[in-house]
Amino acid sequence: MSLFASLLRDFRRTASDLPGLFSGHFCVMFLPLAPLLGDEATLPGYYSDQTYFCRLRETHTDPLAPYRCKKHLKNSCCVILELDGLGSFVFTNHYHSALFQNLQRRFPGVTSYVFCSDGPGGYFKILKDGRIQRKIASYMYFEDMGSYAETRGAPCAYELETGHIFKVDPKARHLREMMPDFTKREVLDLFDYYVGLDRFQSEALRRTLVYDLESPNT
Repeated sequence: MSLFASLLRDFRRTASDLPGLFSGHFCVMFLPLAPLLGDEATLPGYYSDQTYFCRLRETHTDPLAPYRCKKHLKNSCCVILELDGLGSFVFTNHYHSALFQNLQRRFPGVTSYVFCSDGPGGYFKILKDGRIQRKIASYMYFEDMGSYAETRGAPCAYELETGHIFKVDPKARHLREMMPDFTKREVLDLFDYYVGLDRFQSEALRRTLVYDLESPNT
């Protein structure tokens, strides 16, 4: 059994079942900061007309079951998990993943990470000083939105250590064949490498915050 499979099996036995948030598709940004937002925050967007109004709906100090988080995400909310010793994990749906660009600009002084997958496809970014250091993306399509295979920046530490440098095949006949080796499994391996699946389980969950998201473009 692989390390990830073993960890996932153990995680599913925990009361909070935090890794259940990675079942199905997911979009999450990790920032080594907590707290991130006030009770009500306005985040400037990457483009001048892209402003998000984040209004706090609920705060929980006990573990929130993943199925409840999933329900909030389906209702166009943002769920932030604050974990002691790690920072903040910002979950949203794919449609509102532009929120990550807002946070990238709001907190440029830290290195942050974005992890997304629809299962067969994946998306990963390392952000430092508000800029992309490395981006790896294969074709994804869910929630009526798509993203295409692309890489930016120099190979990251994970790629150099494993010797597997992700590259787009420009001669591929189909979109999913442009980078078939970057799937949910690889995204979770990157999460384990840069954040730590075991730390995500073991560190204390301080708070779960649910924000309503509003944008002039929605």
